[in-house]
Amino acid sequence: MLRLTGFRRCLSGQFAATRVATRGYADKPKSEGEQQPQDSTASPDSALDAAKKATEEAVELQKQLKKDLQYAAADFTNLQRISDREKVASMEKGVMKFAKSILPTLDILPLALKSVPAEALSAGEGEDRKNLLTLHEGLVLLQSNLLKALKENDIEAVDPTGEQFSPDYHEALYMAPVPGKDPNSILECSKLGYSYKGRVLRAAQVGVVQDVN
Repeated sequence: MLRLTGFRRCLSGQFAATRVATRGYADKPKSEGEQQPQDSTASPDSALDAAKKATEEAVELQKQLKKDLQYAAADFTNLQRISDREKVASMEKGVMKFAKSILPTLDILPLALKSVPAEALSAGEGEDRKNLLTLHEGLVLLQSNLLKALKENDIEAVDPTGEQFSPDYHEALYMAPVPGKDPNSILECSKLGYSYKGRVLRAAQVGVVQDVN
C-alpha cells in the first residue's frame, strides 16, 4: 500500500513537469527570423481611395490632352492662314511684275494711234488708205484687249486729267499757269498711270496747272 502511494506521487510529479515544459515551449517568443503572417486583404476604404485618386488623375489627364489638342489646332490654323497669305502675296507679286513688264508696250500704243491724224484716216482712197485703216483698227483692238486682260486681273489704267494733283498717285512733269483752270489741277496726262487692287502700280505722268497767286 505504501509502495502504490509512492508510485502515484512519482507519476503525478512527472505529468506536472511535462505540463510545465510544454507551457514553457508554447510561451517561448519567436526568433527574429520568424515573422507573423500578415493579412493580405486590403481594407475597403483604402481601395476606394485608390480608385478615386486614379479617377481624378484620369480626368486631369483628359483635360490636359484636350487643352493640348486645342492649342495644336489653333497653331495649325494660324500656320494655314500665314501660308495662305504668303501664297496670295507671292501671286500678287508675280502679277505686278508681269504687268510692269508690259507697261512699256501699252505706252507705245497710244503714241502710235496719235501719230495717225484723223484726216489721214478719212482722206484718200485706194490700197494705201485701206492698209492704214486696217493697221489703225488693229492697234485699237490690241490696246483694248490688253487693257481688258489687265482689268480682269485687277489692273486698271488711270487717266487723272482734270483731277487734283497728288504726289502719292501722280508724277508732275511740268507746271504751267493756265487761265480759267483750277490751280494744282492736272492739265494733261502724258503717260497713263496703273493701279493694282487700289494700289499704285505706276504713277501717271502729268502736267499740272500752276498757282500764280
